[in-house]
Amino acid sequence: MPRKPRFTVEQIEHALRESAGLQYVAANLLRCAPSTVTSYVQSSKRLQRVIEECQQGVLDLAEGKIVEKIRDGDLTAIIFYLKTKGKNRGYTERQEHSGPDGKDLPHVIVAPQLSENPDAWQSRFKPKAVADNILPFGSPNPDPKKPS
Repeated sequence: MPRKPRFTVEQIEHALRESAGLQYVAANLLRCAPSTVTSYVQSSKRLQRVIEECQQGVLDLAEGKIVEKIRDGDLTAIIFYLKTKGKNRGYTERQEHSGPDGKDLPHVIVAPQLSENPDAWQSRFKPKAVADNILPFGSPNPDPKKPS
């Protein structure tokens, strides 16, 4: 014989709305285990929609608070907003990890392995465009009139 449900969907929904969609908080309000609320949510599209609505509401609230801070001139809020919402206008701190075609970036220093011949290493990693103008690290400047 199946067990009688301890709560109605309406009771779970009310607790979820009171807790802004947070299932553990809703479980605390109902004085039950969080797994009980999770079980109800998993078996009810209605409760899943309630959680989504609550999460969207909290997101709207948070965005509203950021907008308030921006209106107050809070530089941290302004920078945060531009980095997260202004990416399409170029406000980003994107970090490149490789150059074109996956090659190393020109400013990345690649050191030889201990077992590698330094001359072979230098010929592989010497930049082509400026190869003749770069002195190996620690080399004396051959022309004292030119800064090293």
